[in-house]
Amino acid sequence: RDWSSDVCMLASVGLLTQELLKNPIGIDGPAIKHLDLLDDKFPEFGELFILLCAFIEGWSIVNKWEPRSETRNLKRAARLRADVEAGDLGWDPLGWYPSDPTEQAIIKTKELQNGRLAMLGVAGIVAQELIDGKEILCHFQKVCA
Repeated sequence: RDWSSDVCMLASVGLLTQELLKNPIGIDGPAIKHLDLLDDKFPEFGELFILLCAFIEGWSIVNKWEPRSETRNLKRAARLRADVEAGDLGWDPLGWYPSDPTEQAIIKTKELQNGRLAMLGVAGIVAQELIDGKEILCHFQKVCA
């Protein structure tokens, strides 16, 4: 499973929704500049975000990887446990993930292809906003200053 695909799918949605919706703390402009502008309004955001990521990674290491006590004598780094599928967080609130392995393979392929398309989309949005400094939706008839 490719995490960069998932991240880019979320990023493409996030970049567009930041420009479509009114930001509750008053940050406006190109989405790629929002984190820079956030420092003035919420300076602790970076540290809290890193802490959240560290807790998620720590949970993953403790619950999904081989313990060091098992790998120390083998003289190798820990690996994902045999019963864990890479990238599976066990979160499917709508129950859409099929139980049939053939259907799972089809879904994984579709997700990977959509993720690759999202990577290109995010790269295009970021490049365009960096080039002209305007919100990406300004190029599609959104009224911009």
